[in-house]
Amino acid sequence: MKNTKFILPLIAIAGAWQPALAQSEADAYAVSVERVDTLPNHTLFRPVAEDGARHVWPLLVWENGGCRNDPTRYSAFLSRVASAGYLVAAQGYEGNETAAPARKERGREADMLMAEAIAWAAIETARDDSEFYRQIDTERVGLFGHSCGGFTSLQVAPTDPRVGSVIVFNSSTNPFWEPERSSVLLNSFPAGLPVAWINGGETDIAYPNGQLNWQSLPDTMPGFHVEYHFPPLDGEGQPSDGHSGFFRGDLAPRLNPVIADIAIRWFDYTVASGSGESREFLFGQRCGFCGDENWQVQNRNWSEFAPPQ
Repeated sequence: MKNTKFILPLIAIAGAWQPALAQSEADAYAVSVERVDTLPNHTLFRPVAEDGARHVWPLLVWENGGCRNDPTRYSAFLSRVASAGYLVAAQGYEGNETAAPARKERGREADMLMAEAIAWAAIETARDDSEFYRQIDTERVGLFGHSCGGFTSLQVAPTDPRVGSVIVFNSSTNPFWEPERSSVLLNSFPAGLPVAWINGGETDIAYPNGQLNWQSLPDTMPGFHVEYHFPPLDGEGQPSDGHSGFFRGDLAPRLNPVIADIAIRWFDYTVASGSGESREFLFGQRCGFCGDENWQVQNRNWSEFAPPQ
């Protein structure tokens, strides 16, 4: 069933095992986009090392907008993130005609599929006859997703102690919940587990509930809040869609690589290396993406955060 778009030899490669070698910038590695029999409900965006060693990659699990079963819309974004040295498992596969479940069931199915990807990684990296043997670092795991995939990431993160970081794109806790239930979820996160909200400002339908999340952020949760102020009208004179504008529309070709680079730096700082360079990119007085005045950045509760070693 494997559908490999970039040829990746699966024979054993001579050389010493190496630790997690995620980088702070994109294009450090080529990327293979493939499906594997042991994880049929996902597409893997897999970094390819060219130095003769078999590396141990941190794991990122992605959930699509609408909790849909085809990540094609996000392929450029996910490939760029993976190219920094992360194994990305995304729900679904190209050409999957399976419809997303009814709205009230989407989150439940997506929760299971995110958890499935983490469990798969733990099994495959420990199984000595697996092509992924000792190649996935399940002590360095991040979750991220767009819209429905964002609140799915929030729901799954506190249920698995291996998860070390979350990014929520154009999303929040489930917008159909009562505020008290959202508060319960956010307060269920282990102290020190960081969460980033990245949204499209006031033209983003998820913005109001995301603001409520930010305003009720527990003081034990390191938080990072990034918004891009989309103009009221797009290049064709139509109302801007801040909810999906990072991934499609006239600004997406420029903004999509930027949010990928934010994700790379975020996971580098919070999951992979604790890099001071990545911290400066995110939190510095002249952050690495803030040359565009439409970006606005806030952060809270970082004094208790312990960067990975």
